[in-house]
Amino acid sequence: MEFHIEKHSSTPVAKQIEEQIKLGVMMGVFRNGDTLPSIRDIEKQTGVNRSQIHKAYLELRKSGLLVLTRGKG
Repeated sequence: MEFHIEKHSSTPVAKQIEEQIKLGVMMGVFRNGDTLPSIRDIEKQTGVNRSQIHKAYLELRKSGLLVLTRGKG
């Protein structure tokens, strides 16, 4: 999945990533048990600071949509 970040948007970058992953789940790009792109991969693709990507992943975990396993992507 390719992420598109609008750096001048009023929507925070972490929220943009979170919403794109949710959309990917709804569209069937990501299914139960799939591995999401690593934080480093998204960082390289978008140029977004990894702390913002991590924040998005934590929010997805908090919402119950994501299970994080360190070192597993």
